[in-house]
Amino acid sequence: AITISVYGSYAIFSVLFGKLADKYGRKTIMKWSTFALLLAVVGGAASPNKWVFLGSTTLAGGCIGINLTCIICYGTEYAESKYRAYGTTTFTLSAAVSSFLVSGLAFILLQAIGWSWFIVIVSAPVVPALILILVLPDSPRFLCVSGRQDEAMAAVR
Repeated sequence: AITISVYGSYAIFSVLFGKLADKYGRKTIMKWSTFALLLAVVGGAASPNKWVFLGSTTLAGGCIGINLTCIICYGTEYAESKYRAYGTTTFTLSAAVSSFLVSGLAFILLQAIGWSWFIVIVSAPVVPALILILVLPDSPRFLCVSGRQDEAMAAVR
């Protein structure tokens, strides 16, 4: 049930919030999504029962889907056209490999430290990611669509 909820929300949120990212900006959507991911991690680590844990992991999966979709879009906007396919494929592959690595890490650590601490450990990169998102410029495409061409040109330089 957990895997289905994580990857199901990943797929659904990616599509729904991809449209919102086009309208409100990738940075804005990623900022709120990463903050929600941080709350989901805390909720999952401190969950008193399986239903809170399932809700937290569902929210976390959706937030990860949102962020990965936005990051891929950012990458394609900044990469030269001859490197876009390679970059997108490499990033997607690294996301898939990280899923396998987390499963392997769970196999090794889960019995020793329990679910709560495992979630805290594998989610630790969320904090620096949130800080980085705050200093990230808006995407060039969003800036152009918003009529901020000067800022878009500055972002790609």
